[in-house]
Amino acid sequence: MQFKWILFDWRNTLVDGRKALRALKGRKTVENILRNTGISFEDSTYATALAATELEKTTKYYGNPDRHRKGFYFKQLCFNMGKETSWETCEEMDELFLQKYVAVLELLPGALETLEFLKNRSVKLGIISNAREARFLKQIKHLDVAHFFNVVITSFEVGGEKSSLKPFRAFLEKAQLVRPATASECVMVGDRPDEDGHAKKLGFYTILFNPYTEIIDEPDLIVKNHGELLNFFKTVFLE
Repeated sequence: MQFKWILFDWRNTLVDGRKALRALKGRKTVENILRNTGISFEDSTYATALAATELEKTTKYYGNPDRHRKGFYFKQLCFNMGKETSWETCEEMDELFLQKYVAVLELLPGALETLEFLKNRSVKLGIISNAREARFLKQIKHLDVAHFFNVVITSFEVGGEKSSLKPFRAFLEKAQLVRPATASECVMVGDRPDEDGHAKKLGFYTILFNPYTEIIDEPDLIVKNHGELLNFFKTVFLE
């Protein structure tokens, strides 16, 4: 196998997003931000609206990159509570949540070792994430890993999530300016079979990282952690 690019998803592939939300007590933090902004509501109203907003993420807005717009989550949550709230206010609340989230965000065990190993090999690294670029860049800068990546592709900027294949196609186009490669010379590592797994349709070598949902397209490899992932790359690059 001759690979020119190794591409990673971000949340729950390189960073522990679930642990960060648990540490943050995400739902309570969102509630506190709303109340501190001056929005009043009953606990039951908040619980119902929150459940509806979370469901919409995976149904009504699934695959829609607009859901990554700054303030979108708070805008929908307020709408579901029957509270008319300006975009400006929702963007301010979004920024407050991001600051708190980034403060508790950590790399997954072994992720740094994986990145360091690959950076010292004849391969380029990139990120393809269903996210908004500004939000994502704050996270990689805070964790001091921005220097590892030659290309960053985010779904909001390219107008489609990974399930649409637009981010993968955007990467292949952008890669030509850095290190030209075909899809078969690229590896996509991610935890989402319903998103990262779609790279296989274009010919990418796909590695599912500790997937937690049903596998759609059979990947080339499944790993449980960065120890297994690093061992694979050591065989590829013959250490």
